[in-house]
Amino acid sequence: MRNRLIGTMVVISAAALATIAGCSCNPVGPTYKNQTKLTWTVDTIANQGSFQTALWRIWGSSANNVYAAGPSSSVEGEVYRYNGKVWTKIPFTALEGGPIQGSVEISNMCGFNANDVWVVGSRSDSLNQVTHISYNSSVIANWNGSTWREYPVSGGALVWIAGLSPNDIWASGDDVVFHYNGSSWQKSPIPMPPQGMIFATIAEVAPNDVYTIGSINDVTPPADTGSYFLYHFDGTSWSIIDSVIVTSTYVSPITFGEKLFAVGGHLYTSWGEGIQELTGTGWTTISNDTRILFLGGNSPDNLFGVGSYGAVDWYNGSTWQEINVGASTSITMYSVWTDGSQTFITGFDGYKTYIYHGH
Repeated sequence: MRNRLIGTMVVISAAALATIAGCSCNPVGPTYKNQTKLTWTVDTIANQGSFQTALWRIWGSSANNVYAAGPSSSVEGEVYRYNGKVWTKIPFTALEGGPIQGSVEISNMCGFNANDVWVVGSRSDSLNQVTHISYNSSVIANWNGSTWREYPVSGGALVWIAGLSPNDIWASGDDVVFHYNGSSWQKSPIPMPPQGMIFATIAEVAPNDVYTIGSINDVTPPADTGSYFLYHFDGTSWSIIDSVIVTSTYVSPITFGEKLFAVGGHLYTSWGEGIQELTGTGWTTISNDTRILFLGGNSPDNLFGVGSYGAVDWYNGSTWQEINVGASTSITMYSVWTDGSQTFITGFDGYKTYIYHGH
């Protein structure tokens, strides 16, 4: 039986956030300062009338132009912008005064400048808060600095977006991978089994050097088998280059994690087993911190790992240091953006979003 992605408009678990948060659009950099010397403040965002507000992705073109996006229990798709002083909502769906029609849940975001910000997600088949998201519900929308434009695509729920330039962007999700060439989004042919596959992460290391992970959960008595396949795109086609098989009685060698992150031409993976980097000899473990769920930074020498129990680790290219940003251990950190001088980290406690600002 296929393990499908289920979207919920009221109860959003921290584990779900950690699984789908993330993006590796072209970061600002490459300079940075010692991140352990930053002073940290926190803003709390809770939409009035919402049981939950989970802005699970953050991205900025500068420290005075930062965006945070994700779902809430009242309007589902929410986007906020920070202008260097305060966070204000940018209307997205028609329900809150924006142009995007229907019941849309935002799952991920990235951008390239203040007038080129992308969000992906899915459109549910009804406003009923207990219905699952339609499997033919891809949503891709672009913010040009003043308004939203949705790009019509047909496919499953999208959960990840990544790219290196405005003319080379990738999005992935349930049974589908899309590519944007600067003018249109097209499905990228990728081999998968008849029952389909969830592509819940994608990372572009360089042009024509793209990676994604496809997963299947087949319930075959007596064992529940989970299969994870590492795909590589060489500019022409996708091919499977590695796999991990997990059953109730057997685990194949875990050579890569569930999520991929590309920073400064380097590829990283994490799966609650630490952090690995892809080198010329294969995956090399660079951290054993099992709390880390998301990686972000503006260079391999300025890399953040964030995750469960308020974890925030900083890597300077040779050593890791844990940073205390003042977060409670009840908060899961699930996204980070930095320009090297200022850093923003989003966290979620099950009800509210906390945005930690280091400066």
